[in-house]
Amino acid sequence: MYPELSHEIIGLAMKVQNRYGTGYNEQIYQRALEEAYEHAGIQFVSQPKLPVYSLDSGKKLGWYQPDLLIDDKVIVEIKASNYTVQKFEKQTKQYLRTSKYSIAYLINFGINPLYFKRFIHSSSPN
Repeated sequence: MYPELSHEIIGLAMKVQNRYGTGYNEQIYQRALEEAYEHAGIQFVSQPKLPVYSLDSGKKLGWYQPDLLIDDKVIVEIKASNYTVQKFEKQTKQYLRTSKYSIAYLINFGINPLYFKRFIHSSSPN
């Protein structure tokens, strides 16, 4: 799913970490990543307000604000923690599961090498 876009998302995140290292807060990495995406011509929305839907009824339950939405296809969650905890992964999976999107990345700039994990969710029964 979106192999070229996914490659660009992670490649530019690696470049940002190589340039800035570890130690900044999430906002600095997000802004640096946004700048890199702009320079590369990648469409994104910062802090979009996405609906969260009930897994039972399909009704809208509320809103979720990921760090970035890339090309209206991929959710990106940014962390700047000196460790990656399962809580971050679980949160990313839950948001993906209750959204209309199929792919999300959790990217942690706080550790070296850059930590990233891709999550895929399909609403189809297979």
